[in-house]
Amino acid sequence: IKVMLNLPRCHGWGELAKEERSQITPLLLGSYFTPTHYAEVLTLTAPDHPQDAERIDADLANLVFAFSRQHYSYTLIDTPPAFDAVTLAALDVSDLILLVLTPTVPGVASAVKALEVFRELGYRDERVLVVNNFANSGEDINPAMIAKTLKHRIDFTIADPGIGIRENVRRFLKIPRINSCDAITWALQEGHSTRQAIQPSKSSSSTTAQ
Repeated sequence: IKVMLNLPRCHGWGELAKEERSQITPLLLGSYFTPTHYAEVLTLTAPDHPQDAERIDADLANLVFAFSRQHYSYTLIDTPPAFDAVTLAALDVSDLILLVLTPTVPGVASAVKALEVFRELGYRDERVLVVNNFANSGEDINPAMIAKTLKHRIDFTIADPGIGIRENVRRFLKIPRINSCDAITWALQEGHSTRQAIQPSKSSSSTTAQ
């Protein structure tokens, strides 16, 4: 995240984990959330070193999640692809779970396993949104086959025509300019798609953004 958002060196999870738990106050927690170049978007960055990540446990994670829920409108948690204690803590407190897969045999197989774990943990299917990522990569499995295999619909598809979502939505809507937030908001609406061969309809069961 730090690299993608071009953030300066900042404190994050790794440094927070070194704090004495009894000394962690809301004021201290808030100081670890770093402003980004986007208005009102803050981030708590991942540890720089593996040894720092080992200090993060479910108790610390739950402190952070409770603070974030109380002070911010939305919290997006980017978890590793493993069901460790911290990831399970994040899943337990989440209102929505985005399960991102690639339309390949290994990608679909991993998603099947993840959904099995979700169901064993008692997460309702309505709480899980399946995201089909990097569609049109040349090795795609048919979306209908993916949904049948998962026993879960595909809620959102991100295609890869070589341009970003913002530019593709701008071209599709034929408007001079649109910012990234507005483009993503449009793409997330039920039935919206930039696929030229598909006319958006209210009855569509998923959303596609290229």
